[in-house]
Amino acid sequence: MPPAPSAPASSRMRTDARRNAERIVRAAEQVFIESGTEVTLEEIALRADVGVATTTALLEDLRHHLLLRLHVATTLGYGPRFLHSTGQLHKGGPNTGLFLQLVDTPEPDLAVPGAGYTFGQLIRAQALGDYQALRQKQRRVLRVDLGNDVPGGLRRLTEGVDG
Repeated sequence: MPPAPSAPASSRMRTDARRNAERIVRAAEQVFIESGTEVTLEEIALRADVGVATTTALLEDLRHHLLLRLHVATTLGYGPRFLHSTGQLHKGGPNTGLFLQLVDTPEPDLAVPGAGYTFGQLIRAQALGDYQALRQKQRRVLRVDLGNDVPGGLRRLTEGVDG
């Protein structure tokens, strides 16, 4: 019998998915403590000994569908460092870009040691700052919250693009 709908998402995960999520969380904690929050997803995945292939493949699939549907050049980058590292490309120059910002709800959401806020709150604040920076430059940006089911949300979004 499946768990009740009110059960936390982590209790509804497959055993292997829950185990990988726990490994990723532990690895992220270690990497953040050692290097701060400006680390890549690849660094965390490497430390956790898991791949980023599923999410990356789904993002690339969405990017490709947008390319075909809208007939525009597309790029893909991970945050929260994304706009910081590519800001001049996106905030400068002619106002011809279309921006899609995807955010999620991390589970579990862990406290940043000694900071008084969580990693989820930090990442959300950085994403909101990126969104506001694009809006301030009058860029066309859509923010989509994928919740805590990133693969499912990406699949649904891709299906919606195909219309």
